Amino acid sequence: MFVNNAAYGLYGAVEEASDRQIEHQFMTNVLGSLRVVRAVLPFFRKQGGGHMVQISSMAGHYSIPGMGLYCSSKWAVEGAFEALAKEVAPFNIKTTMVEPGGIRTNFITSNAVFGERMDEYRDTEAGQFVSLMKGELPGTDMSMFNQMVVGDPDKMAQQIIRRVDQGEGPIRMALGSDAYEQIRAALLDTDWPLWKHRKSWLTPLIQMMW
Repeated sequence: MFVNNAAYGLYGAVEEASDRQIEHQFMTNVLGSLRVVRAVLPFFRKQGGGHMVQISSMAGHYSIPGMGLYCSSKWAVEGAFEALAKEVAPFNIKTTMVEPGGIRTNFITSNAVFGERMDEYRDTEAGQFVSLMKGELPGTDMSMFNQMVVGDPDKMAQQIIRRVDQGEGPIRMALGSDAYEQIRAALLDTDWPLWKHRKSWLTPLIQMMW
């Protein structure tokens, strides 16, 4: 079993982040994960198999103002590891992408990085999100904010161990009620317009055939 958990959050409007901050975000969240897993794979093949657990995020399914760069890094992780899972399956190497929601750790309160704030964004959704994350909104208590996060890290760890012990399961594993709701909403938001578009051109085509 191998658990890959290289990530931190970069927050703010996309325009507010510097080139260096963006590069470091992707170097850590994406390239860091890929470099480590590429180093592990030869050992898994040599021993005849293994189980990769890649910590992703529910943010790998959606993107919101103020989180665009963090979300995009998780989208990149999801795309790379979905393909990788199929590539290494013939070697008896299993893959699980864990997509947690909020977890009661210091991910937000201590490890977050922010872009250089621009006045143009302060009153926008992105600006308000950053103010919330930095504890700048009136009445915001970051210690209480962290306690309100629903995800229990110990329970999530047990679920990951259980999945590895089972050995089988879907490639994606959502953890936390907030993760389930956010991912479901994101998928519906994508699928419904696609279905409507398909119906808009398919109906006239069927009419033409008849």
